[in-house]
Amino acid sequence: MSPRPDPPAYGFDLDEVDAERPHRRLRVRAFGRPVRLRDPRTASWRAVAAGTGDRRLFLQLLVYPDSRPLVAALPEYRMRHLVRTYRTHYGLCASPADDQRLAGLLARYGKAIERDLLPHGLDLHALWQQRRWRRLLNVIDALPRNSHFVEALSDDEQLAEQLLDRPPAGPGRLAAAMSQFSPELEMATHTYDRLGELIQAVTAAAGGKPPKIAAYPRPRTAADRVRKRRARVQHRSLVARLLPNGTQPAPPRPPARRSSRAAGDPVPAAQ
Repeated sequence: MSPRPDPPAYGFDLDEVDAERPHRRLRVRAFGRPVRLRDPRTASWRAVAAGTGDRRLFLQLLVYPDSRPLVAALPEYRMRHLVRTYRTHYGLCASPADDQRLAGLLARYGKAIERDLLPHGLDLHALWQQRRWRRLLNVIDALPRNSHFVEALSDDEQLAEQLLDRPPAGPGRLAAAMSQFSPELEMATHTYDRLGELIQAVTAAAGGKPPKIAAYPRPRTAADRVRKRRARVQHRSLVARLLPNGTQPAPPRPPARRSSRAAGDPVPAAQ
């Protein structure tokens, strides 16, 4: 059986969504006999995170003792399928890395995240205790820039130290997200750009050198990226037609002239 294609970036694997039934017990059979698995809502979050990230711990922490011999006898590929089915059925995160990321975010910024979820009618504690971790992480990742969560991130000095230790990013300002580019922000953006042009015109009329004022960044859409990619392809195609051997490297620098006197030798005295 060929593997299923990955879902789109903003979509769901509909088969997995259809199989997500966290309020019903997962029924599994192995070698024709029923297997008893623990409901993640009845296990500690550490047991759930560890058990769904390691198949050996899954057997110890999330399988009842009377069913462990059956599960232990499963082939490796069947065991992987069982763990994946368990994750999907109960609405857990897709991977152990997501489990760890969610636990880390809630341990460090949980109060701020809770304040962001309450106005939307979402109870952070209920989602966490029901093990609706996939949904909870998806909601946290979609919080806007003006949320309490992002404010807590910006006030975290330890996080700032880690970010400053990384190599600097490329030049230019980050583009605004389309979901946050409201009509009011779009109007303010146009006002910002016109004000910059006015400052440049007034400075030039007074005989000064107009300052460089970059336009306020707009959201970049898929059409913008495709248009830019096509322009690069067209440019490379034109270069290939004009230069049969492709782009030519810059000529090498001529070697610097070296003095016959060895470095460090004293300057000879004048005759």
